Amino acid sequence: MDKFQLYDDGRELIEICERLIRNCRRVRFEAVHGSLENLTKRYGKYAEYIAALQADSKDYGIFPDANCLMQTISDVLAAEQAKDYIMLADFVELSLKPMLLQIQNGLRQIFGNLGNVYNESIEAANLMKLGVLARQLKNVKPYNLEETNVGYATVALTDSLGNYYFHSNVDPVWEARALIED
Repeated sequence: MDKFQLYDDGRELIEICERLIRNCRRVRFEAVHGSLENLTKRYGKYAEYIAALQADSKDYGIFPDANCLMQTISDVLAAEQAKDYIMLADFVELSLKPMLLQIQNGLRQIFGNLGNVYNESIEAANLMKLGVLARQLKNVKPYNLEETNVGYATVALTDSLGNYYFHSNVDPVWEARALIED
């Protein structure tokens, strides 16, 4: 697996975690089951590659402990079996997602910047959704792509008054979905 695919897989796992948390909190148990099935299926191969990178890495502290990760996955699955969706969401939000974010950070440390791919169609959709604010900001230059915690890029626009962000530096995909849902 190439480094970009590995990084994208990590982003997808983080997105699945977000969906799991959201669906647990919204009491959408069928969706929880589907997301959890998707997570476990995707995680297996991803974990193999991360373990290999971890073994080759000179700095073992940049990745979370593999046993801790496996225990967290086991805890999540046990919570689902017990139909304790509050605990499931808590395990994902407080343990699994932070470990996946740590892996993304480790990948950036090893490979450099992997996530700043600009997509004009996404920009156009964002500008339409933002309406008046977008029309005011559209001609502001320069703009920079900044990598976020999850690895996606966010756009920072600059004018004489300072920087303006189109999305959160934490998780722009999550924020964009929240705008769409409203």
